[in-house]
Amino acid sequence: PKLEAAGVPCGPLNTIGQALANPQVKARNMVVHTALPDGTPLIAAGNPIKLSAHADPATRAPAPDLDADRAAILKELGL
Repeated sequence: PKLEAAGVPCGPLNTIGQALANPQVKARNMVVHTALPDGTPLIAAGNPIKLSAHADPATRAPAPDLDADRAAILKELGL
């Protein structure tokens, strides 16, 4: 209140819980739901860069296992 009264730009300092509970966090998909390769649910930070021509779903496919795509990548590279 004193800073605001003095005309100093300021805002609240939120805890992590308070920040994640902010409705804008959900609206901007800043927390997304995915799963580990074994199916265990995982909550992760969303991409902060938003582009209107690209979808930004609130859920993501699980990441592949380590080396799961090696053969396909090597084939695409002609190796």
